[in-house]
Amino acid sequence: MSEKSKNRNIILKICLAVLFMIIAIAICLIVLSGRNDESSSESSQVSSDSSSSMSSFVQESSYEIELKAGETCKAELTDVETDSKPIWISSDNSIATVDDYGTITAVSEGTCTVTIVMMDSDENISVTVNVK
Repeated sequence: MSEKSKNRNIILKICLAVLFMIIAIAICLIVLSGRNDESSSESSQVSSDSSSSMSSFVQESSYEIELKAGETCKAELTDVETDSKPIWISSDNSIATVDDYGTITAVSEGTCTVTIVMMDSDENISVTVNVK
């Protein structure tokens, strides 16, 4: 084999190696992009147990619930990747309170907002609470 053929073979092998690395990187980026899409999506579902005054919902980025004074509702965060404990805040404790575990208790008639803050995320979740 001539020196020129050997050089072409070496160049060809280098080009193929670079091509495979580019393909591998592209696949990794696609997989990581898919994971980010999955982690940023959140589910929404409302369920209630008719045998008690406690209802439950799975949070979307914004949600609205109605309660009667004295009723409670447990907010459940799903599909939210966070290492920090969420902070639950009621805009008006005279209308509805919320504890450290996401249990919202209707106090008196009116409307307020419960905000869920995750310290390691830029997005907050808001729940409009209408107490009848």
